Amino acid sequence: DQVLSDRRDNLLPREGGGHENIHCTLVPVAVQPILSHVRSDTRQARLAAFYFDGLPDRIFRFRLYSLWSRDEDDDGNTSRSGNGSATQNAEEAASAKTTATETATTMTPCGMTLYSLSAETEGMLRGLSGRPVEWGAALERYLSSISPTEPFRELSGCDVEWTPDPDPDRHAYAYGTSSRLHPDDAHHAVMVNGEATIPSMMNPGSLIRVVDELSLWSDDFWINDRGFDPDTGNFIYGNQKGVPYKMKRVASLVGVGTKQERRIDNEELAWTLGDEFRSVEQYKENMDAIGGMSTVLNAPSKSKKEA
Repeated sequence: DQVLSDRRDNLLPREGGGHENIHCTLVPVAVQPILSHVRSDTRQARLAAFYFDGLPDRIFRFRLYSLWSRDEDDDGNTSRSGNGSATQNAEEAASAKTTATETATTMTPCGMTLYSLSAETEGMLRGLSGRPVEWGAALERYLSSISPTEPFRELSGCDVEWTPDPDPDRHAYAYGTSSRLHPDDAHHAVMVNGEATIPSMMNPGSLIRVVDELSLWSDDFWINDRGFDPDTGNFIYGNQKGVPYKMKRVASLVGVGTKQERRIDNEELAWTLGDEFRSVEQYKENMDAIGGMSTVLNAPSKSKKEA
């Protein structure tokens, strides 16, 4: 809806002030198999994959999220007894393409540390890009059989904190922009340090200054992620009008263990999940409506399923 609205207003991505057609898949990951590679106080973990234009085999970003309690005792020490369930909802109920199914039961603050994946770990998961139901088990097998020394790399300074309270300045975008969503009904996150300068994954040897805010409702996930050249201040990615990417839940994981399967929650957007959820004609029709440079690169002929 957001991208189509942009195009009706003649807003193209980047300098045009519009948004790219971005999707995200989120899946829960068992903590014990990854614990030696992430924070020792991790309570929950999620794998996230971001892709363009309904093509889940063209992932442009993988992340591992480590969730941990930010409760403090009377001496100001961080408690490790919490369950981080503020982001249980935030990360599992979150995106337009989320495969998560749990719902938060408390409103306590929760921290989240971000990790990039090594090329080898990414390569293993990319081989299963269209089958996110299998990611958790595949990662567990990979870590136990290969025993890689560094499957994840922490993005230093990029920790975020989830709370039930929006920041009046950083989350100003959540006010008065939707009659359907109210900021008090969401969980919100900001970077603990306000911003961070990290190595570029797309352009090795260069740096990016990252600023990010997030807001999550039960079926909607807004991401206001921007990257800048730390020397010139020029935009590298993100919406240049400061309008977050607004994603809707499309699917959830249902079932337990090896019997999990994907349940479609939004039939209208199911085409974004991949070839098996659409025809060639449907993909072409939607991409023609979306427009923009990426639709030229992702021509309908890439979709294999016939009507």
